[in-house]
Amino acid sequence: MRSFGQHLVQNYGYFQGDVEALEKAATSPSSSSVPKLQHLIITNNAPLNVIPNIVKKQTSVRTLIFTSKLKITKLPKDLFQKLKLLRILDISSSDCRVLPKSLFKLLHLRHLNLSCLPIKTLPDAIGNLINLQHLILRYCGSLLNLPESMTRLHKLRSIDVHQTPLTGMPIGISKLSQLTSFVGFVASDSSSYERLTEISNLKKLQTLHIVNLEVPNFLDSMVLPEHINLTDLTLSCRGEGQPYEEGEKKEMQECFEGLYPLSKSIQHIKINGYFGLKFPRWIMDLRFGKLKSLELLKCKYCTELPSLDGLPLLEHIRVEDACVGRVDMGDTSISFGDACPQITGDHQLSKAQVPSSRSCISCKKFGHSHNLQSTQP
Repeated sequence: MRSFGQHLVQNYGYFQGDVEALEKAATSPSSSSVPKLQHLIITNNAPLNVIPNIVKKQTSVRTLIFTSKLKITKLPKDLFQKLKLLRILDISSSDCRVLPKSLFKLLHLRHLNLSCLPIKTLPDAIGNLINLQHLILRYCGSLLNLPESMTRLHKLRSIDVHQTPLTGMPIGISKLSQLTSFVGFVASDSSSYERLTEISNLKKLQTLHIVNLEVPNFLDSMVLPEHINLTDLTLSCRGEGQPYEEGEKKEMQECFEGLYPLSKSIQHIKINGYFGLKFPRWIMDLRFGKLKSLELLKCKYCTELPSLDGLPLLEHIRVEDACVGRVDMGDTSISFGDACPQITGDHQLSKAQVPSSRSCISCKKFGHSHNLQSTQP
């Protein structure tokens, strides 16, 4: 393995391994004749307490990824002054609480992964990373806000803040016209709902996951018009187990009506934690010819599921923790009893009755899981 790593260093400027192996490769007799290292992945089994000097010396490196944990609360100030050519940086799951100013001077940076860091703020200087295309901030448990300077990152293609407890979105999201994916868009208050209307200007958006929709607000304009070519939509509410008044349930349904995706390219829809009395009309009357996957999770107050007839490409439907009675699939329907679903009708699920021969219905209710797989005719 070590010789293979040396081969990669010698021929491609790529290294993946632990610090000890890197030092040996860098100090080998043939190291003076090998290409400068451009891609570096550190994979120590044990956590690192310091940034090794051998890493700092790789001034030509374009990719720097630490798969091993960095037990460093503060990165060296001069680290990124030396690694000026970085395009890809991944320091996720480190203990870093303070990000050095030099990081935000990496003008070539395209991909930045700060997931699971205990940072409380993201500096305004992030707006200086004018070539950044992918920003990943998953599971940053202490991060509550994103700076408005982020809206200067006009080349951003994806933002992922999954399970980061943000309280809202910065003003000016619509300026990020190159966005194709936004996972974790927060809509937890009236100001955030105003940010929702900015989504209609993101014409290249394909993946959108909206969270914290549990504070219903009336949307007076179409958020997801036809010119947004969405393929993947997730709408989530939190507050499981919280009692809701009848008025709140009706307001939730009205709110979701305004989130009707008009895209004809939708392939995946997921609704999680919805507490309306009924699903909005666009869910009950599914007209998405390219839909492959439908997930309806923890929609406790809805007693009726949408008809799946007329969905020729549907491969997967998942229903979890719902009070539904049945789901119609053309000539066949699936009824849900107190403990388990059963097929009703004269025939088992077959290619003729299910939209796709690969279709799978996964149901989970009252602690029981069931999978109903279609059969070939």
